[in-house]
Amino acid sequence: MENAPFFEGKPPVYKFLLLILFVIIGFSFSNILALLLAGLFWDQTQITVLPEAIRFVLLLSSLGVFFLPAYLYLFLEKNNFSKTPKKPVLFTQINLKEHKISIIIIGLISIFIILVIGLIGEWNQQLHFPGSLQKIENWMRAMEDSNQKTIELLTSSPHIGNLFLNLFFMAVLPAICEELFFRGVIQNFFISITKNKHIAIMVTAIIFSTIHFQFFGFFPRLILGIYLGYLAVWSESLLLPILAHFFHNGISLIITYITNQTIPNSDELNMSNISGIGMLFVISCVIISIGIYYIYKEQRKYRHLNVKTFNI
Repeated sequence: MENAPFFEGKPPVYKFLLLILFVIIGFSFSNILALLLAGLFWDQTQITVLPEAIRFVLLLSSLGVFFLPAYLYLFLEKNNFSKTPKKPVLFTQINLKEHKISIIIIGLISIFIILVIGLIGEWNQQLHFPGSLQKIENWMRAMEDSNQKTIELLTSSPHIGNLFLNLFFMAVLPAICEELFFRGVIQNFFISITKNKHIAIMVTAIIFSTIHFQFFGFFPRLILGIYLGYLAVWSESLLLPILAHFFHNGISLIITYITNQTIPNSDELNMSNISGIGMLFVISCVIISIGIYYIYKEQRKYRHLNVKTFNI
């Protein structure tokens, strides 16, 4: 038993509390480290206004809050501190050849899902709280505006080099770190205790959307989380949700870059004002549904329908 995985025989509450502890430590350490290191290169007052400083903070936050806690948790699920693992805690089960058709379909879905999620996001922005909760709504909108200003600051530069930097810090990094955390750890945890993949996917998607603290973008991110959750379950791999997450963020950044360079006041554009947008929305939903169905069928060729823990 001394070589058994650290988490073997431990109750779910113990493992979940330990994960929360990892996140708290990671969050605290990454923020302190970000402030200390950023202070060496920039003035403290510039950390929230310089794109380079913001990207640096994003890097440390992604690693400290998502990647390292998830990595350590998965290590303890597979190994014990007293023994050396035969393989590192990485994506050893990924098979690109096996998933190539699904990857192509995910790439096509990502184009159409931008429109669907964008429209749902505009609808989400129009929601208002009851008068008694007006102060809470004002606080949420202030936080939303602050996040939006940060995104605009990072994406406003016309230089192509900044686009590639944004693709790494705002697409590649979140895709890997967040999927490892949410679909690799959180979703699997809820699958193990509920024995129901649909409940686990929904709960994880709610946590995924809530933890971004963009309350007026809650529903589009919830839909995206559900989509990513099913990709993870059907493939029993993190490859597909990582790629889908990357494609979504990456295409959004490229579209933002192009519109910023070609359309004046592009930040004031609303998708709902586009002529025929209702029909485009319906067509996009149909295409997305067909694509998701084919991914499900494709993955069913290689995997059993019963869910198992990722071999990470």
